[in-house]
Amino acid sequence: MPQQNSGRLERTRKPSWMTNTSKGTIAARFLAEFALIVVGVLVALQVESWRDGRTEAARESEQLAALESDFLVNRDRYAETIADQERMMEHSAELLRLLARQTEVSPDSMARLVLYGALSWYEVEPVTGAYDALIASGDIGLIRDAGLRRELAEFFAELDAGFEDHENLMDILAELQRLAAPRVGSIALTLDGGPSQAARSDSVGAVRGMLNDEVFLGLLLLKQRLEENRIRRQEEGAEAVERVLSILGTHLSSEQDGAL
Repeated sequence: MPQQNSGRLERTRKPSWMTNTSKGTIAARFLAEFALIVVGVLVALQVESWRDGRTEAARESEQLAALESDFLVNRDRYAETIADQERMMEHSAELLRLLARQTEVSPDSMARLVLYGALSWYEVEPVTGAYDALIASGDIGLIRDAGLRRELAEFFAELDAGFEDHENLMDILAELQRLAAPRVGSIALTLDGGPSQAARSDSVGAVRGMLNDEVFLGLLLLKQRLEENRIRRQEEGAEAVERVLSILGTHLSSEQDGAL
């Protein structure tokens, strides 16, 4: 009886080759399914990364366009301010020559030189909104071009630093205005057109008083020297604006070409 039972057990036992094949199939199926899951996860991550990249690229494009808009305005502002400052310095230079030589000059000419030269002052006021927003939001990293980030940082750092002799220049301008105040009213009347004979006589006296004022001459000379330094700084700012616009234009035009 034990032998018969043993025979039946042996007849129902699967061959060893069949058992190994079944295990191999299960393992292969498990590895295939695992590989499929891994590939699916990697593809999903790649798609998500691609979407994030497109989102960041779109945000960067918006920021670059905003910066370009500001810097186009800044280009015009620098050009206008530099032109005004150059005219002011020409008037001041002419006035200095007249004062130094004690040259007789008409009241209307003196009024123009004093009001639009000695007593004038121009300063560019750049637009900073787009860059300020980038810094405040912490999104400056959206700009991938390290060279552009450097140009922007240097430009706005110079703005924050300001003109080193600004206070000295303001003090000199205030003193010039104080010295000119008693006379400039009479002189300015000639610019209104058709002054009375008495007013013209007062203007002539004011002009002569201005020509004999050595303190006014000395202060105007100091102001002119400081203005020469300041206009060079303004010109450097204008050059920096052009560099930034050149980089921005390259990036934005390449994005437009890519969109096409």
